[in-house]
Amino acid sequence: MAEATRELRCGVVGLGVRGQHAYYHGLQAQPGVRVTKMVPHPESSPVLLEGRGESYFRGEAAKFKATLCSRLEDVVEADDID
Repeated sequence: MAEATRELRCGVVGLGVRGQHAYYHGLQAQPGVRVTKMVPHPESSPVLLEGRGESYFRGEAAKFKATLCSRLEDVVEADDID
């Protein structure tokens, strides 16, 4: 009998340059991994955000069918994060 494949649901903290290129695109490319929550880092510098704001964050979350959170605690405490 084949084993059932379980999906790993994760959240991403940081939607600036590092978050975009290193974290959530890399995570999403892994088989069996799904980004379910995203939140901008609470201490992101304007340089790392490159002028990105709320509309950009919403668009990025929509690409992954993830929920955009406004607080880090919303990601950490979420029921749909493993």
